[in-house]
Amino acid sequence: MNTHYNRMKTIGSMAIPPKGTYAREIYEKIVSSRMEDTAIKKKIDKIIKKAYALLEIQQKNGSELPIDKQIREFNLEYNGRIFNGGLYDMPTSFNVVEAFNQFIPETSTFKIRDELDYIFSFDDFIDYITANNVKDEFEFLEERKIYSFTSDDISNQIDFTTSNKKKYEFSAISMIKFGKEVSIILFAGQKCNIEEETVKIKKTFLDKFNYEIAPGREHIQPDKKRELRAEPLYEGDNSLWKTIILVRFDLKTKTIDARYVLQDHGKSYVIITDNVDSYLNNDGEFINDKFKSAYENNRKKIESYSALFELCKNCLLIPSYMKKFEDDIVIERHPTQYLEFQKQLKNRKIISEVDSKYLISYRNISRIPSRNKQSSEDIVLLSPDYKIETSGYWKKLDHRGVGRDKNGQPIHGRTWINQTLSWFEEKEENNYLNVKRENINKNQGTIYIMRSAAHDKNIFKIGLTKRNTTIRALELSRTTSSPDKFLIAHERETKDCILAEKLIHEKLSAYRINPKREYFKMPYSEILSVVESVINNIENINT
Repeated sequence: MNTHYNRMKTIGSMAIPPKGTYAREIYEKIVSSRMEDTAIKKKIDKIIKKAYALLEIQQKNGSELPIDKQIREFNLEYNGRIFNGGLYDMPTSFNVVEAFNQFIPETSTFKIRDELDYIFSFDDFIDYITANNVKDEFEFLEERKIYSFTSDDISNQIDFTTSNKKKYEFSAISMIKFGKEVSIILFAGQKCNIEEETVKIKKTFLDKFNYEIAPGREHIQPDKKRELRAEPLYEGDNSLWKTIILVRFDLKTKTIDARYVLQDHGKSYVIITDNVDSYLNNDGEFINDKFKSAYENNRKKIESYSALFELCKNCLLIPSYMKKFEDDIVIERHPTQYLEFQKQLKNRKIISEVDSKYLISYRNISRIPSRNKQSSEDIVLLSPDYKIETSGYWKKLDHRGVGRDKNGQPIHGRTWINQTLSWFEEKEENNYLNVKRENINKNQGTIYIMRSAAHDKNIFKIGLTKRNTTIRALELSRTTSSPDKFLIAHERETKDCILAEKLIHEKLSAYRINPKREYFKMPYSEILSVVESVINNIENINT
């Protein structure tokens, strides 16, 4: 059975010994001697060239949806760790996200597994699971394939809260199945003031991360080119702080085998986990007192994110929603970065090194149309019953050692210890998730100002959408004749987007390029002034 630990066994068997070990010293001597052989060196150079080419193409062949970019960010990080150190340098997130990446032994790199993208209304999904006795439908999912679901609901339409009063918005979720294991990446945003949170972060970290580095990993440091800040979920939106939840579910035992919170601090992720194995040495003991203290603190901290773990449990029902409405699905074609990349002569050599299956100019996106049933009712969801695994812990072994997994089967590099650790107190999980809906009227939506780099200076598109503006920008890039992508210059929510658009277009009619199109030629500052003035007047009228 292809489980997480079996995959890790395969990867572990390919890992070069850690730095500072006698085995690593022998390995480097062997490599050095072989590189003196011209034929071998030429073969290795060819393999490396193909590996780099695939990695570059993968970064450009995605759908450009936010969750798609996140998966590629993880993949780039893991491959970077290999090139700069080795498989022993993988970050904590790898414990779950490895499932989304396939290890290629020939090049010692990771490629992203095959992907399927969906756009749907998360609000409709919530209505579906509360109105029906929904059961898991994981047979609908093909194994070893990434399924990503992105919500096109407008911002602030629905949020989730826990007892500590933190609020989150759902953006997207990706899942992949291997047998009875399902691994999940939840892409969400914590509601807050980004600028205020950034000030707090800088006061706390003073431009360097205050974390305990495990022995042997001192060479791994945050990217100095990146800014220390509360990273927004969407660039330009200062109301949502990017928060990623990683979970691996065991469908057979109904347990959560691993769970992590990644809060994006710009330079790096600050990670919270109660996975005790992350803090232990090879003897099953804490690495030192600081690691013991970190574990005890994180066990408490992780409870404040309970809303997002409950949300992940409910998202296990998305495949059932897919199956229910599969006859309604419409297919959209979204351009990838590769579409423009392939047109440049300087990229021909890179392209020639890559299998044609990865040369993707357009991604097919499956849209499940919204049912347009906007409810103002607040609800409490009872999540599917999954418990945290507390029956033991993983003890690390020498990289060549063979242990036993939870079922007694041989496994490489670690062994399962069947006992409950004295410091691990089992706690009754709160399976309830509070869902808050805003009272949305039929005309509520967003006015946007967008621009394409392919257009002349000072040409902007001004329109409305009742859905997510990021998704709308991608749709415009797909459906218009513009050879370049649309970028969101400004967006503003209003209680009556239909009236707002009408008044804005009237005020700017003298600058309209074509009466049948929503394009205007005018300095951005002047357009912005009109948009803000009109919406401010509407908000005052309707309050």
